[in-house]
Amino acid sequence: MTRQDALNDPRRSKRDGELCEHLGPNTVTVAECRRRGIRLTATDSGLHFKGPAEAITPDLIKTLRSRKSEIMAALRGEAGIEAKRLWGRRPDVEIPLSPIIPQLDDQHWQLVIEYITRQPSMVVNWVCGQASRYDRKFPQWPPPTVRELAACLDCAIWQLRIDDGTRIQRITALLDSLRFIEGPTRNFDERCE
Repeated sequence: MTRQDALNDPRRSKRDGELCEHLGPNTVTVAECRRRGIRLTATDSGLHFKGPAEAITPDLIKTLRSRKSEIMAALRGEAGIEAKRLWGRRPDVEIPLSPIIPQLDDQHWQLVIEYITRQPSMVVNWVCGQASRYDRKFPQWPPPTVRELAACLDCAIWQLRIDDGTRIQRITALLDSLRFIEGPTRNFDERCE
């Protein structure tokens, strides 16, 4: 689907058309996928999409393949923008505790911990409170750092608005996002001081 086709599609709302007039073709493609109920994600392994079978047409697949690298860059940029918007904010809801013990390798563990510890003290305090909730609910989880990691994951998943999938899928999406925004988040400290 070309940019012009997307703009002329009679199923589009007037507001979508006005917004898309100022956007590039890759952003229009992402917006069109969302309108059709298709979720696009950019990971280390490539561009992935999931949605209703009738919404995923051969033309759309051809467009996604031809613009893959640009669409992935646009999606990564969105993740960075969302992270900047919520970075430094503590969750404003009570996040349910996950009964799944987080198991990350050292590199991923360090990535999550660095992301959280660079944030303002109110976020770190929220993580400590969530870790205390894990301590009370799952005292058998050894060692205490596992409960702290679970609380860090809860906060980071909330901040990046990763809502779809199982806990393991959300953690995987979080780690993919943190790898892409790791550089920009280092600059957030400067903004918040």
